[in-house]
Amino acid sequence: MPMIIDASCLVWNLDILEQAAKQDEDIRDMFVRHPDGSVDYDHIRFEAVKDWDHFRRIVKKLTTYTPDGEVDQAGYTIQAYGAVGLLPHWLATNGARFQDMAGTRAMFDSPAGIETMHFISRLYWEDRVSSSFRRELTPADRFQEGKSACIPAGTYSGKTIIRNTMGWTHFGKTAFPPGPQGQGQKTVTWGNMMVISNRSTNVEAAWRYIKFVCSLEGNLLRLKHLGYNGPRLDFYETEQWRQAMADRPYLSNVKQICLAGDKLRHTEITAADHQANPIIETILLQYPDMVNGQGPYPSVEAAMHEAARNVNKVYDRYNRQVKQWKRQTP
Repeated sequence: MPMIIDASCLVWNLDILEQAAKQDEDIRDMFVRHPDGSVDYDHIRFEAVKDWDHFRRIVKKLTTYTPDGEVDQAGYTIQAYGAVGLLPHWLATNGARFQDMAGTRAMFDSPAGIETMHFISRLYWEDRVSSSFRRELTPADRFQEGKSACIPAGTYSGKTIIRNTMGWTHFGKTAFPPGPQGQGQKTVTWGNMMVISNRSTNVEAAWRYIKFVCSLEGNLLRLKHLGYNGPRLDFYETEQWRQAMADRPYLSNVKQICLAGDKLRHTEITAADHQANPIIETILLQYPDMVNGQGPYPSVEAAMHEAARNVNKVYDRYNRQVKQWKRQTP
């Protein structure tokens, strides 16, 4: 039973966007309008970014450089380390997936997936919209310092940003814009689930607890005490949710973002990431050499295929284990 629903999203620094919007109509159009036609700088439109090309254009405009050419303010911050985490949401925007829904086969090395990897890499190497890759600085760190206009994060991230910035709330959230092979605003969505073990000694008590936690009342209590949205559709019709959006405008697109997501299925996430990460990191770190045929892999395509083969070994092992468990279950 789902108790919480989350999705990946783009988080935008509305202070930076508002300043840029004063001189740039393209950025100004990213904001919602008041009934009188004036710009509402507290609310970013759900479809603020039309497609990949528009995203590249916007984040280029939001990037500033030091006199010696280094990125000072990033338009979009990319983290090479643990880079496999970048893939699922951007893959979804291009009609691709990380894996099949059965958890038996990696799918991120499809033609659409390889195109997605090129897109992410070019943002860094060609468009130069991101600060330098550093293990010690995450995109969230840069964003909370006011040094990045946009980062990939999650719908759950608002409370953490507010805490780490001592109360700053002037940011907004959108889904990800479609790629050449995608349709509409996209992301990946997942739920935190509650289950009852088949070895539970008191199923009735466990079920009563789950019914309460997953009820509308339970959802509203999490909103009150933790600031979380919920997986129930009736939750979004409540006065409490409307008041939360009025108090914290960055929540205004959360329902649409979650609804726009492909269901995230990530079988054996730790083991799969452990196999894919070194190769995806290598692509990002050595992309120019790889494109020129001088990298550790003959091409980006070859590297993606190698990563997928390694992940498929994880899935094969996992599914063999599941079959064994099922045979052993009385």
